Amino acid sequence: MKTQWLWVGGLSLALFIVAGCKQKGSAGLAGPDKKATVSAKAQTTCPVMGGAINKSIYADHDGKRVYFCCPGCGPAFKKDPEKYIKKLEDEGVTLDKAPAGKLWTCSMHPHVKQAKPGKCPICEMDLVPAPSKGEAAPHGSGGMQHH
Repeated sequence: MKTQWLWVGGLSLALFIVAGCKQKGSAGLAGPDKKATVSAKAQTTCPVMGGAINKSIYADHDGKRVYFCCPGCGPAFKKDPEKYIKKLEDEGVTLDKAPAGKLWTCSMHPHVKQAKPGKCPICEMDLVPAPSKGEAAPHGSGGMQHH
């Protein structure tokens, strides 16, 4: 008699645990009739070197803003921007939109772009208006803004 109660109790416990797991799992996992959703996340790492981003160092490409960890990552990005944008988007990163309007840049550090006048965060020189599409880049500019 004790053995039967142990079997019934053990079986009940096992069914309870399995039912609980299925309930928890169904809310978080997509089944065949449910659409998987990837939650958007902000960019926190550099797509080139993987370091923490510095929001004052970025490049705009096709309306998207990509941040870097250091000035040295800009030239690598410029060689193949689609590769790095795809890498970030495949990781679920939602890139900031590049602002419309005039940008300001440093003539010595053209990868520095800001939406308003100010000082370069690297050398503290005054920022100058960045060239518009089709304009010549300022002296020393590598032209980090892509369209």
